[in-house]
Amino acid sequence: MINILLKNDDEYILDTIGLPPINYDGPEYNIRALDKYCKEKGMKPEELSDNELKQFELEKK
Repeated sequence: MINILLKNDDEYILDTIGLPPINYDGPEYNIRALDKYCKEKGMKPEELSDNELKQFELEKK
């Protein structure tokens, strides 16, 4: 199973729904591109290989 951190482009949503900050040191992914790729391939994110998933990894800030 692949655990994916959903990085939110709109920080105000976190304030609106009152979620606490997430402390996570793992990789972050471009979720929109990952979702589009999966839909085009007809697969689920957890079915991606490590190599396929790597292309959606974001650089750490």
